[in-house]
Order: sequence, then structure tokens, then C-alpha cells
Amino acid sequence: MINFNAMKKVIYGLIVIVFWSCTSTNKISYQLNSLYVDYNEYHEKGFFVSESNSVSFDYQSIGSIIVQSREGFEIVGSTLSAGFNKYGSVSEIEVPKYGKYKNASLKEAFDELYKIALEKGANGVINFKSEYRAYNPEYNNLEIWVLTGMLIKM
Repeated sequence: MINFNAMKKVIYGLIVIVFWSCTSTNKISYQLNSLYVDYNEYHEKGFFVSESNSVSFDYQSIGSIIVQSREGFEIVGSTLSAGFNKYGSVSEIEVPKYGKYKNASLKEAFDELYKIALEKGANGVINFKSEYRAYNPEYNNLEIWVLTGMLIKM
């Protein structure tokens, strides 16, 4: 006579072993990264950069600046479409069109800081700080560079 309870346990055990052997583990790989921004290119253009908040020369403070570079898809345009606005009524809303994916860039962020500084009449930045932020909410990585400082005119 066949023992069905023992047979069920054996089959169940085999099923568990098969599924268990099919699982994979996500391993985090070791990384050693470095990033360098050459301020000489800006110095050659007459732009002063210092991480110090005090300098040994007279200057006029222009204003504080914050620049953020966040990875994501470039917005290359938009179209108008019927949809619900923030008040819940139907209206035309602007729907963005996305281009290629861009990573957060310290170089592009500093280029933006330099461009804004020139627009504001500054020729330097003191108390310059750069901060890299990496968010990982539920494996949806998001990298951000934040630059801060005080724009000055020497």
C-alpha cells in the first residue's frame, strides 16, 4: 500500500528545493570612485574659487548661491493635452516630452555656478561646498550634486 502522506511530503520537499535553488541574491559590488574638477580653467578666466569662508583680500559680497544637478530624463519639449488640473477640473495641461537620460554631473553644476556668477557680476566664490547625495528609495536610485557658496566681486 502506498503512503500518500509520505509521498506528499517528498513531493513538497522537492518543489521547495527546486524553487529555493532558482533564487538569486543581489550582491553589492565594491567600487572605488574618484572625481576631480579642475578649477584652473576658471582661474585662467579670472574667477576665484575657495572653500574657505575667509580670504585675505577685500571683496564685495554679491549673494549666496545654490546649484543642484539631479539625474533624470531631459525635457525636450511639451504638448498640450486634456487632463485634470490641480483643482480637479478638466483643462489643458502641459505634458512633457522626454529625451535621453542624463547623470548628475559635478562639472555641469560648477559650469552653471560659474555662468550665474558672471551674470550677477561676480568674479569669485568663497565658502564653496560641494555635496554628493545618493538616494535609494526602494532601489530607484537618484544621484544629486548640490553646490553652495557666496558669490563675491574682488
